[in-house]
Amino acid sequence: MTGALAGLHAAHGAITDQAGVALRYTRGDDVLVKVAHPPQGGEDFGGRVGSSCMIGETAASQVEVGPWRLVNLREGTSCPCLAAGRTCRCGHGAMTCHSVLSQLDLERELPAVLAASVSQINTLIDTILASTLVTGSISWLYYSDRLMEVPIGLVAVALGTVLLPNLSRLDAAGERAKFSASLDWGLRLGMGLGLPAAMALYVLALPLISTIYLRGALTELDARMAALSLQAFSFGVVALVLVKVLAPAYFARQDTRTPFRIGAIAVATNIVLNLALFSWFGHVGLALATAVAAWVNALLLLHGLERRGIYVPGIKLGIGLARASVATAVMGAVLWWWIPADNVWLQAADAQRFFWLGEAVGLGAFCYLGVWFILGERPKNLLLRV
Repeated sequence: MTGALAGLHAAHGAITDQAGVALRYTRGDDVLVKVAHPPQGGEDFGGRVGSSCMIGETAASQVEVGPWRLVNLREGTSCPCLAAGRTCRCGHGAMTCHSVLSQLDLERELPAVLAASVSQINTLIDTILASTLVTGSISWLYYSDRLMEVPIGLVAVALGTVLLPNLSRLDAAGERAKFSASLDWGLRLGMGLGLPAAMALYVLALPLISTIYLRGALTELDARMAALSLQAFSFGVVALVLVKVLAPAYFARQDTRTPFRIGAIAVATNIVLNLALFSWFGHVGLALATAVAAWVNALLLLHGLERRGIYVPGIKLGIGLARASVATAVMGAVLWWWIPADNVWLQAADAQRFFWLGEAVGLGAFCYLGVWFILGERPKNLLLRV
């Protein structure tokens, strides 16, 4: 549901004025233009058919409805556009503005919904295949997936929410350099937070599973199996964060079909790898296939932006990635050395496990932030200035 609503919001946002500037949408020979400063007062905005105008060297007819103007580029053709509940007639019959705009929205909203739901589709496929494995496979995947989604919700969704309106504003204003700089900031911050989250999920997989879930009907075997799939999922955490950062760059430019096509490739990759791995590695193979598919999705989105010249990686991204990688490696090594053996975690009381996990989280955060600071990273470097 969240993915679907996010896709609808992204697609609809592309037709909504974010900063009082004109937005354009092209469909075949028709161009839908929102006038930046429509007339004020009590004027009738219902279906005014304008005289012929020139777009480049092409004769065009235009229809104005409130701030919206539908321009048809075919010479000698008047294309009627109706306000909601109104009818405008000209030489070729009548059509309602509602039907025109609904068709335009649907053509972008449907790909956006599917593109934003790739992760959910892959999870559904994993669940279906897990149902053919040993008893407990669905539960093991579910428990580990819930923990994997925590950094996605805290980091990736927040970044995507912040970036989309800013990128839409910059694209509408033609600020390509600032558009690229904003995206660079999102990638830098996403990897700076995603890398330690992925390392923590890998190193603390069994402590997390046993502390949160090991009670009631859940056995030690269940905890170990869920921890294995969580470690496999952790390889895709950074990729899933990058997808949430990169996709708004397409949505802000009113391009929902490219993320949809790339998402379809990612889903196909997940299906192929699932079929190749699940009979050998069971539920762990399903989790690993999902992680690889997430990287395919992220890398193709990044390649598309670079190939079109929309995004040019800055030197700050490389420096930030190097700092985050070193700090993450140090944090992982310290946690690996500090945490008790698996059997100790599994046999400890609930209160003891919670205490140890709290210590591990605090120690990991201290190590990561400390090394990050020593390497020269400062909070002011993480501020977005555009």
